[in-house]
Amino acid sequence: MNWYTFHAVERDFINTAKTLYILETFVPHSRGKVWQAIVDAENWHQWFPGVIKAHYGDSPKPYGVGTRRYAKVGKACYEETMLVWDEEKEFAYRIDRATVPIAHAQLESTRLQDEGSGTRLIWVYACDRKWLLILMAPFFRRYLQKLWNRTAENLTSYLAQQSD
Repeated sequence: MNWYTFHAVERDFINTAKTLYILETFVPHSRGKVWQAIVDAENWHQWFPGVIKAHYGDSPKPYGVGTRRYAKVGKACYEETMLVWDEEKEFAYRIDRATVPIAHAQLESTRLQDEGSGTRLIWVYACDRKWLLILMAPFFRRYLQKLWNRTAENLTSYLAQQSD
C-alpha cells in the first residue's frame, strides 16, 4: 500500500485553501448528542457513509487538539491530526497521510449550531487539490452535498436508536 504525505496545515488554512466547499445540513437531535457521536470515532462506521473503521489509536484520553485519528473509508486509509476540539461547537482535523493522492493539503471542519430542537451541521472542506480532485471538480460539490445529506440521515437514525 502506497502512502502519500500531505502538507501540514493549521485551522487558518480555511482562509487560504485553493478550494473550499461549505456544506450545511440539519440533524433533529441536540447539539450534545450530535457532538458525542462525532467525537466517537469507534462508531463512525455505523453512520458515516463509507467508513469501514475509525479510531484514535494510541492517543491518550482525553482526546482533543493534537489527537491522532486513523480511518479506513472505502479502500482508502487516512491518518489525521485533530486541530480543533471545541466541545459541542467545532471539530476539525487535517489529513497527514492517505493512500489516495487527492490533495497536497486537506482540512475538514464540522461546526455545530443550535437550530430549534436540533443541530445545524456546517462542514467545511478545504484543500489544495491534486489531479484526481481537479478532474472530479465539475461534479464534486454535488457529490459532497449528497454525502453530507446522507451522513445527516444516517446520523439521525443512529441517534434515534441510541435513544431507544
